[in-house]
Amino acid sequence: DELMKKGMAIADVFMSFEIAALTKKNVDDVVKSYEKNKDKGWGVIAKEMGIKPGSEQFHALKGNSKKASENSKGNSEKGNKGKGQGQGKKN
Repeated sequence: DELMKKGMAIADVFMSFEIAALTKKNVDDVVKSYEKNKDKGWGVIAKEMGIKPGSEQFHALKGNSKKASENSKGNSEKGNKGKGQGQGKKN
C-alpha cells in the first residue's frame, strides 16, 4: 500500500517483491533501482539486482509475472460477465 501511495503501479510493486524474493535482497533496494531505472525496464533492474539474463532466476521471474498476469485477467473476466447490454437497471 505504501508503495502505491508513492505512485507505483500494482504491477511494479509485484515485480519489486518478486525480484526481492528471488535475489534475497531488501525490497527497498529493489525500489531504489526501480526509481533510478524505470524508464529502462524491468530487465535492466533485474540485471542490476544480480539476476542474469537466461538464468534460472530470470526464467522464474518471467514465469511468475506471466502467471500473475494470466490470473488477474482470468479473475476480472470471470467477475465482470453481464448481459452485454450496458444499459443498467431501468426503473
